[in-house]
Amino acid sequence: MHVPQVCEAPDMVGRISRTETHKGYRFDIGGHRFYTKVREVEDIWHEVMGDDYITVQGLSRIFYRNNFYGYLLRIFNALGNIGPYETYKTIGSFIKWTIQPKPQEDTFEEWVINRFGRRLCMHFFHSYTKKVWNAFSGAYHTVCLIEEFQYPRPGPGMMRKPC
Repeated sequence: MHVPQVCEAPDMVGRISRTETHKGYRFDIGGHRFYTKVREVEDIWHEVMGDDYITVQGLSRIFYRNNFYGYLLRIFNALGNIGPYETYKTIGSFIKWTIQPKPQEDTFEEWVINRFGRRLCMHFFHSYTKKVWNAFSGAYHTVCLIEEFQYPRPGPGMMRKPC
């Protein structure tokens, strides 16, 4: 049997997967949603958390150019927020890339452009694409954006046990 040794630079285990407390309020650092399609992983979460594991309705929004956009993007909300000129440009970009998509998608950014147009990609996906997909070195993964997720009632800091 192997016993792992965890080495952390800070004086606490968990790094960014923790919950800080200040004046009676809890603040999550790191992971905020727990979602899996793997039943065994979910069973472990429930075993660790017991009754302190809750299901939460999630409201995700993007704050961009002084407006809130639903996330997942909702077409009328997005087009209404960006104004008539940018709506025209965004719809034109969508039509162009729908009619003439890039034949081979080598990056996630190209995949997004082929489905949503370059303009919408520029506004909402570009920085996300660079940050996340550079970490994966171009590998494709299934993305599942959910509106309901499970969460440890006291915060993600409960998912770890200090050594």
